[in-house]
Amino acid sequence: MKRLLLLTAAFGFAHAVGPAFADCAPDSIASGETATCTGVDNDGFSDGSSDITVNVQAGATVNSVPGDDAIDIDDDDTVLNNSGTLNADDDGVQGGDGFTLVNNGTINAGDDGVNVEGRSNVNLINNGTINSVDRGVHMDDDAGGGLNNVLVNTGSIVSTTGEGVEGGDFNTVTNAAGALIQGYDDALQVGQNATITNHGTIRSNGIPGDPQDGIDIDSGSIVNGATGRILSDLDAAIDFDESAIASTIDNAGEIAGETGIMVETDPAEANTAAQIVINRTGATIEGRAGIALLLGAGMDSLTNEAGGTILGSALFGDDDDKMTLLGDYSGRFGGSGAVFDGGTGTDAVTFVDYAFSQIAGVSLITDGFALSLDNGNGMFDIALTGWESFIFSGGDTRAAADLRGLASAAVPLPAGLVLLLSGIGGLAALRRRRGTQAA
Repeated sequence: MKRLLLLTAAFGFAHAVGPAFADCAPDSIASGETATCTGVDNDGFSDGSSDITVNVQAGATVNSVPGDDAIDIDDDDTVLNNSGTLNADDDGVQGGDGFTLVNNGTINAGDDGVNVEGRSNVNLINNGTINSVDRGVHMDDDAGGGLNNVLVNTGSIVSTTGEGVEGGDFNTVTNAAGALIQGYDDALQVGQNATITNHGTIRSNGIPGDPQDGIDIDSGSIVNGATGRILSDLDAAIDFDESAIASTIDNAGEIAGETGIMVETDPAEANTAAQIVINRTGATIEGRAGIALLLGAGMDSLTNEAGGTILGSALFGDDDDKMTLLGDYSGRFGGSGAVFDGGTGTDAVTFVDYAFSQIAGVSLITDGFALSLDNGNGMFDIALTGWESFIFSGGDTRAAADLRGLASAAVPLPAGLVLLLSGIGGLAALRRRRGTQAA
């Protein structure tokens, strides 16, 4: 993770000049009390009491003093209701354990938009706008804490140099239809056992030389609804880091990056758990560089519904993997040149709506077959390597020898795919170097 020099001037934050017309009052409150901000406050608000509430009214503006936060209420169980505008040289908002934020206004920050680093049991609701130079929302701490935090975003969270949202373990993030989480670094980074539900847009828009992911996750559940878009301009749309905990991706929308979904494959820090991927009717998983799914070790599975689109190859890696194709298909599955590789282990591919007798042609390719099938709804082609079991409609299970008996002469894999597969090790090394530099 990179840490760039934070320049408030680069974000163009401007503080009000002249005397304040009103203030956040009272300046100091005791536990259980409330402060209200109206008009323009030019020295921010800071209080170390627990169980306090700050209300920033619509039309009010709270400006930090130079180099400081706009609102700092980082003791336990504090509440901020913001319907105005917060402008900060440093963090827009600081909260503590049990912090609650309801933002219906605007938060502009020269560092983090909302900083609850290392704090747990935090509830953040953003219906407005959070603009930051570093993290839009920072609710993680590698040293501990950052657990069981919840973010619901119906508005916009945008970082110009860091993560849109950085969270820890057991965090829950919901991004509503029409909402945006965007980062120059990873758009959304979370730890183990995270729960992500997306109906809006989650996008990393880094620059060449510093590619980052749409979602960077250790393990958990990702549901991408029909209106959901998980995007990376230059790297993986979804990237799973080191973990031994199984994860699920249920996609009804769009997942697109240079790689669609990928896992860490470096043996020293590999993700060895199962990735269970469901691609629904009307959904797309796209790898613009040629690999839609790079799933690595673990008992992975891909279930693709009819009308679901995979653009690129799929590499299932080590262990016993499964691919299930539901419904009718036509054309080349995965697009031109795509190959679906089961990897090592005992791997099974299932054609739920195709009988063995509906195989229209078989060609041998390196370690596999190029199949053509026709169940009366158009010709369907797929290239398969590294699969040991082929299951057709009615549970009719066949071995590779059964398909080989139908095959014509062997043909080589496309040259482009051979180059792509040989480059995976280099890709992993590049990502490791990038992670080492970021640390």
